[in-house]
Amino acid sequence: MFEVRSKKKEWNAGRRTTKQIIAALKASYMSLSDLKQWDQLDSSSEQIIALTTQIGDLKRQNMTKGKGGGKGNDAKAGGSPPKNSKHGQASK
Repeated sequence: MFEVRSKKKEWNAGRRTTKQIIAALKASYMSLSDLKQWDQLDSSSEQIIALTTQIGDLKRQNMTKGKGGGKGNDAKAGGSPPKNSKHGQASK
């Protein structure tokens, strides 16, 4: 993916022609294809996908907990104080 971005920057800067960019990216594709790596993710892409998935899961959990107008666990919002507490302060 990095190579594609760098070639795009070269093309945008006018340092390479469209034919040169196509030839370079075709050579890159052929090389990766021969090595059976064309459809493989690099480690940074795998990490981004994993983190994106975790963020999505956390957002869904947060939205599920937040249903009901935000009341329930927040004493300031009019809900009941947390369990094991005196006067709305959590025990230590």
